Amino acid sequence: MRKMRFRALLLAAIMTISCVAPTTAYAVEDTSGESSETSAVGTVPYRLRTELVDEYNTNVVRVWLELDPTRAESISAYQISLQLKDNEGSAVAGRGMTLEFDGALQKAQIKESIFDSETQIMNIYVAAAENLVQFAKDENGNVTNMLPIGILSVDQLKGELNMFKIDLSDNDGDLMTVDTGMNTVDVDEEYGADFVVPVDGAIYGEPVKFPLGIDVQGKGTVKAYVVKEDSTETPAADKIYESAKVRLSAIPAPGYRLTSLKLIDERNQENEIELGGNFTFEMNSVIGVKAKFEAFEETYTLTVGENAAIEGASDNNAQFKSRETATVSAKAPEGKVFSCWKNEKGDVVSYNEIYTFAVTSTVTLIPEFIDKQEEKQEIPSIALNDSGTVTRIGTKYRMSYSGVCSVPSNYKLVQRGIILTNKTITDENLKDFVMGGTVDGVKVATCAVTGTNAQFISNVNNVAAKQSRTARAFLTYEDESGNQVTIYSSNVVQLKTP
Repeated sequence: MRKMRFRALLLAAIMTISCVAPTTAYAVEDTSGESSETSAVGTVPYRLRTELVDEYNTNVVRVWLELDPTRAESISAYQISLQLKDNEGSAVAGRGMTLEFDGALQKAQIKESIFDSETQIMNIYVAAAENLVQFAKDENGNVTNMLPIGILSVDQLKGELNMFKIDLSDNDGDLMTVDTGMNTVDVDEEYGADFVVPVDGAIYGEPVKFPLGIDVQGKGTVKAYVVKEDSTETPAADKIYESAKVRLSAIPAPGYRLTSLKLIDERNQENEIELGGNFTFEMNSVIGVKAKFEAFEETYTLTVGENAAIEGASDNNAQFKSRETATVSAKAPEGKVFSCWKNEKGDVVSYNEIYTFAVTSTVTLIPEFIDKQEEKQEIPSIALNDSGTVTRIGTKYRMSYSGVCSVPSNYKLVQRGIILTNKTITDENLKDFVMGGTVDGVKVATCAVTGTNAQFISNVNNVAAKQSRTARAFLTYEDESGNQVTIYSSNVVQLKTP
């Protein structure tokens, strides 16, 4: 039936162009000194070849027939049947396939492709008034002759279900060709019913991984993390699966701050990629990250109370650059032992007698001591620094809040971070400013921070001008009985953008 259709289409093409002009067959001069048995194709008359058009689009495949160059065929018409198969050679189900004919076939009078979704077979018919065979040399200098077909686009599925290969509908794909002298070759009749057209068998549709490059100017680091469906994160590799959610962490060196963070689509540099509110984006192209850190001259004052010292300082206070490391130590008076460090609000910040931390705001630390005979008690605590920073990044702003938590060894940290609202917090609505709460009709947002460090910084990104955000630190921990408990900082901090 297909052969009858092919002959009918061929006849229509002949009537359209009045006649098929004979074309000289191109003889191939053998200069290699080797027999045809050792050529790239050997004595096999046809091979089905496939290759990706774009390494980052594994569902679009270029297809052609490679011909034995020693035969010097001049083909002006052909029919062939292609089929989608899985790695085991069985026909796949539920896929769509479309064909864009090769540009070398633009002068063909007949170009038709018919796809059957049930059998996953595409029947292809081409007829022209000239030789369609293309001549070229491969990377080894061998002459290759190819009969162009086109570019196949296959519907995309998820994961391993997307894997496929382009094959022939049967051993020979019902291949028929017509040369420029109107001589028809039916491979079944020419080579026998058992004749097989070899195929390369390449597997396509594998999940795509895009490269992620990070370029940093100034002193600071930018790290990328892949965010999983359960919101946990893992450090990103150099290449990341398509559609993965990625979060960037930009950490300035002491005395520096982040002033610019941009994403560049390396395949289409005019395509501006927008960062989400937590420096997140979806990996859908080759991405270049460009970060800029600039010197930040602001310094903070660290003050300690009596019976305490600051390492490297001769007095009970010292100046530190933003994020610079400081170490404080306490010396218990006679008859006393160290209990904890507290800030000026009375919040516990550490139970370590020698306490090392990064200075992120002006702070006063007061050592607390207890009598030697008293039992030292350590319970989880959370504190939010009274000051934060607002930094312009591009056309938007970043608000940074910092805090510190202490989770003794007999407790387990679950999560910590800040809760956030754009409403003003008062003594009356403070009770509503909790996780899952609602303040003046607006649901409270939760911004958990990854990691287990006692200190943490929570950044709110892409905030527009003339906006305010109020934050409160929270700590969720598991007690010795396995119960989860959430506590909050005694204070709230409001930041505003210019």
